[in-house]
Amino acid sequence: MKKITTLLLAVGTLSLFGASDIQTFGCGITKSAYLKKLNAAYAKKYNVKVTIPGRGGASKAILLAGAGKVAVGSGCRPVIDIANDKGVVGTHVAWGALVFLVNPNNPLETVTVDQAKSIMMGKITNFKEIGGEDQAITVYARKGKTSGVGYAARDSIFKDPKASFAKGAELKGSSGPLRKAIAKDKGGFGIGDISSAKHNTKLVKILKLNGVDASKANIASGKYSLYRPFFLYTKGVPAGEAKNFVDYALSAEGQDVISKAGTVNLKEGSSLKK
Repeated sequence: MKKITTLLLAVGTLSLFGASDIQTFGCGITKSAYLKKLNAAYAKKYNVKVTIPGRGGASKAILLAGAGKVAVGSGCRPVIDIANDKGVVGTHVAWGALVFLVNPNNPLETVTVDQAKSIMMGKITNFKEIGGEDQAITVYARKGKTSGVGYAARDSIFKDPKASFAKGAELKGSSGPLRKAIAKDKGGFGIGDISSAKHNTKLVKILKLNGVDASKANIASGKYSLYRPFFLYTKGVPAGEAKNFVDYALSAEGQDVISKAGTVNLKEGSSLKK
C-alpha cells in the first residue's frame, strides 16, 4: 500500500505541474555556471529525472536543441545567423564574463582590453611589454569562431565575430584543453570564462581587467566590463517540457538557484546590457 501511495503521489505531482523526465545539454561553462544545479533543483521539485547526454560546447547545445534531440540546450553565446542555429530560440537566464588567463607562475596581475587584444593579434609578443617579466608569449585560443568563448571573444574584444588571432596561436577545441596547455607553458595566454576558470586555479591564473577582478559583485555591477549573457536554447518558442524548464529557470526559485551557484542572475545583473 505504501508503494502504491508513493506512486500515486508522484503521478499527481507530474500531472499537477505538467513536468516529466527530460534531457538538457550544456556547454562546459554553463554546466559549471548553473545548469547542473538547475537540473538538480528542477528534478527534486517536480520528482522527475533530468539528464545531460554527453559533452560538447554551445554550438552543439544549439544543434541538439534545434533538432529536438534534447528539450533544452544551454550555452554562452546568442543564437546567430548561421545554418546551425536556424529555428532555435535563445532565452537569456544569467550572466557570465570573459577572463584572461595565464600560467599560475606568471607574476603578471592585470591587463587592459587593448593589451589583451594586441597579444591575441600577435602585436605584443613578450610580457615585459605590458609590465611583466621577460617572457615570450604563446597565444592559446579557441578553434571555432562560433564556439561560445570564440564568438564572444571576437565580438566583445575585437568587435568582429570573424576576426583572426595571431598566426602562431595554438588553437584548442574547447576550454579544458586550453587551460591544460597554459598550465604547462609559463608564456601561455588565453581567454576563458570565469564560471569554469574559477574552478581551475591550479591550472590557470585569472588576470584582473584594468585592476578589477571578475568577482560576482563586479560582474553584476558592470565594473568588470567583459560580462556576457548566458542562454537556454529551445526548438522554436519554448513549449511543453522545454517551457516548463525555461519557466522554472526564470522563476524566483530558479534564479535563486543560479545565484547560489555563484553566477549573476537576471535581477542581480539588471543594469547590464546584452
